[in-house]
This record gives sequence, structure tokens and C-alpha cells, in this order.
Amino acid sequence: MNDLASQENYRPWQLLHREEYVEALALFRKNQTFESRLGRRRGLAEALLWTGKYVAAVDHLKEAIKRDEQFQAGSEEDFALLGAAEWCLGNYTSAVKAWQAGLKAPGSIRGCRTHCPLLLLLATILRPGIIARGKVETVLLQRVNSPRTRQWPGALAWYALGLIDESALEATWYSFPPRNVRLVGPDAEWIKEFYEAALALEDGKVTIADFRSRLRLLEKNSKAELLELNNFIYFTYNAECYIGRHEAERGVA
Repeated sequence: MNDLASQENYRPWQLLHREEYVEALALFRKNQTFESRLGRRRGLAEALLWTGKYVAAVDHLKEAIKRDEQFQAGSEEDFALLGAAEWCLGNYTSAVKAWQAGLKAPGSIRGCRTHCPLLLLLATILRPGIIARGKVETVLLQRVNSPRTRQWPGALAWYALGLIDESALEATWYSFPPRNVRLVGPDAEWIKEFYEAALALEDGKVTIADFRSRLRLLEKNSKAELLELNNFIYFTYNAECYIGRHEAERGVA
């Protein structure tokens, strides 16, 4: 994997990783710029989400998305994080609307365009009736027809739809034989286990209490002090990380 911390502004990420949140957020804000056609710079939105400043994250991401739309640009991942921030505020309908808007975003990781529909599928499990399941599955089935979805992260949609099993999904984390080099960080396994738990809940294989207990364990395993800096940065990029945290906390009295 690439050394993300050396590619991006190392200092604020390092501070965030060390839980020096005030200093980290100040540096991310100082470094944040919106440049024509370049979209949102990674860092501030993720830091706001990681530190639980969800209202500020919503405002920041909405501003970034609005600017991108002026240039017919933008990334599906901005909508994914916007929806996650709304979800963490308990604004579940707003979260769904953000992910629906993300279906039209021109940019996505490796061109897969499966993240927002996958999050919509997750919403139908966690909040049944919030959006028609059939419509979401139709969109996902259309998106997985692209060859780009055969590899991670697109393959996660195949797994969620029951089109491939766990071993086939995990095979997408590696380069083709004979090299078999791992291409993804530990966040991939975390996300797989998160969706695995959600699908088990939907199928009635676990209770809601068991599901939330599993999420609390996943949250414990993704604490900053347990992760190397590069892996920590990858974790902050994932909308599922924040949704999982929120759902785990709902099960705590």
C-alpha cells in the first residue's frame, strides 16, 4: 500500500492518531482548500467524523459537494460520509437522501460506484422501511455488471447480494497469482465483518443485542492506538466505521 501519511499532510493525521484532537482539527482546517475541479481534500471531514463533530462534518461536506457540482465533479465518497454524519445525528432520512444523491456522483473509488447503493442496502437492514429494498437491489444489480466491481471494494456489493461467498470476497484483497500480494489494509476485513453481521441480523441468525455486541467488539478493534498510522487513515475514510460506532452505542444504556 502507499504511504498515505507521507502523501498527505502528515502532521494533522499524526495528531489525530495520537488523539490530540484540538491541534489536529486546527491544522486540518488550516490546510483545507477547495480548488477548482479538484474536489475536497481528504482530512477535515474524516477528522470531524472521527471526533464526533457530526454537525460540523455535515456542513463541511455539503459545502464541498456544492462546490464540486459547479464543475460537474464530485466523489461518491463525499456523499457516503455525508450520509454517515447524518446517520450519527439520528437523521436517518437525511442520510438516505445523501446516499441517493450519491448515486449520481461522477467519481468513485476505482470507478465501482457501488458504495452509496451498498449503504442504502445497509439502511434497509438497520431501519426497515426507510427505503424500498427492491429499488436498492435493482440499482446494485445494475452496478455490479461492471467488470470494475469484480475487485475490492466493488466485490463487497457482490457479497452483500449473495452472489459470491466469503472466500471469493477475500480473494479480491490480493493480486493475481503467483504474486498474491495483499492490496488492502485491515479496514477491508473490518468492513467485511460489519456487513457480515448486518446480513446475519437481516437473516435472523443473530439478535439485535448480539449484533450490537459484535459492533462494539469491532469498534474496540479499530481504536487508533491499535492501528499503525497508515491503517488508521484508511479506517477514517470509511463511512461504515462511523455508522457501526453509532449503532453500537445505541445498544448501551
